[in-house]
Amino acid sequence: MCGFFGSFSIEQNNSHLINSVSLSHRGPDSNKNFKDKFFYGEFFRLSIIGGTAADQPMISYNKNLVMLFNGEIYNYIELAKEYNISSKDGDSRVAIELFSKFGVNILKKFNGMFSIVLYNKLKKNISLIRDRLGTKPLYYSKKGNCYYFASEIKALPIKKNIDQKIIDEYLTFGKYPVIKSFFKQISNVPPSSII
Repeated sequence: MCGFFGSFSIEQNNSHLINSVSLSHRGPDSNKNFKDKFFYGEFFRLSIIGGTAADQPMISYNKNLVMLFNGEIYNYIELAKEYNISSKDGDSRVAIELFSKFGVNILKKFNGMFSIVLYNKLKKNISLIRDRLGTKPLYYSKKGNCYYFASEIKALPIKKNIDQKIIDEYLTFGKYPVIKSFFKQISNVPPSSII
């Protein structure tokens, strides 16, 4: 169970991008971050496969993509063979190199559970990606011109105001929020979605 949080803004000032929340309980094996003028991402890793070569945030070999990846791609060895990519550094390395070569359309071939943040340094944009069933959580919010994302709500630097309407729907009908969350101004990336 890994965890991450971060932010993105098209403004060239990263002083507002850094968050002080720790998600070390989600991954005690390593804690690293990546930042530039537009993006900040911090990752807390529980090492399962790939050793230290799979530490994150991960940067593609062509240096264009930065990825935060929580989950597992079950068929990464088969994908690595099919596209002639080394699988020795784990599923996250295979994923980022496939994204680098083919873009997010390669997701159709992924069999697994995951939440992914991809930052394209050249295009200055991010993609928030969630698996087909929404097994791994991914939350986001916007504050001013900055977008925040995290694998846990508590890492978002947004005031946590309860959305009573969502609570009432949950308690009355058992309707769990798919797009919204139990808090105002905090949303879920829906299952099987790319934002």
